[in-house]
Amino acid sequence: MIDILFNAKKAERHPWEMMFIAIFYSSISILVGTWVFPEYTSLIAVFFTMASCLYVTQGAIKRESVKEGYFDEKHLLREHKKPLKLFLALFIGIVISFAFWTYVLPTETTSQIFSIQEGVFGQIKGSITGDAISNGGVLSIIVGNNLKVLLVSLIIALIYGAGAIFILTWNASIMGYVIGGIANQHGAISFPLAFTKYFLHGLPEMLSYFIVILAGGIIYTSVVKGELTQELKMRRVFLDVFILIGIAILLMLASAVVEVFISPLI
Repeated sequence: MIDILFNAKKAERHPWEMMFIAIFYSSISILVGTWVFPEYTSLIAVFFTMASCLYVTQGAIKRESVKEGYFDEKHLLREHKKPLKLFLALFIGIVISFAFWTYVLPTETTSQIFSIQEGVFGQIKGSITGDAISNGGVLSIIVGNNLKVLLVSLIIALIYGAGAIFILTWNASIMGYVIGGIANQHGAISFPLAFTKYFLHGLPEMLSYFIVILAGGIIYTSVVKGELTQELKMRRVFLDVFILIGIAILLMLASAVVEVFISPLI
């Protein structure tokens, strides 16, 4: 089953197998980081997990770039669902892994090895509860933050291609840590509710990031292959990319509304 990590076509056909592979590799990354680099596990676990997924995600983006010359836009959008399902499966697997280890490891250990995730979550929570006085204020803060992440994801994808998968891994580690922390406070029985609460808005939000990563990766791959010198191919690529970015922004806005008005009710 491990050979799926080196076969993007097979990975796209079996995305949910990738979820279990992501659980396995992120778990190994956490344990290796805890054992060898205990002071830097927060970053080491994310880096090793990202590295294990990098080859297959780059292959998936390359496959989408090739399709630009063969399909019309409607067909292309349907084809783009395949790598997006792959990215989503990887994300869910990493979240599950980080949530599990946050729950089973002693609190003192998790505070040490996930210190950066804990700090980032605290900053996000503080900026919302401290500055906002209404749902409208919370919504504007969340939309602003998410737009920044969208822009950063696009820029990284344009420069590094599938290297933008770091955004996927990093956000998954934070969400997993938060869900595991909730389970620590309220018991394992709270896992389903915690996953529902954060996945309800988190999955569409992450999907918006994956879409811009795919869009930027398509441009990156086309530039590397020298295909943007062809006028027809360039028009097709940029039309597809603009549509993908538009979809990503709409999806991000919808996820922000869900996060502010629906998730708190759970």
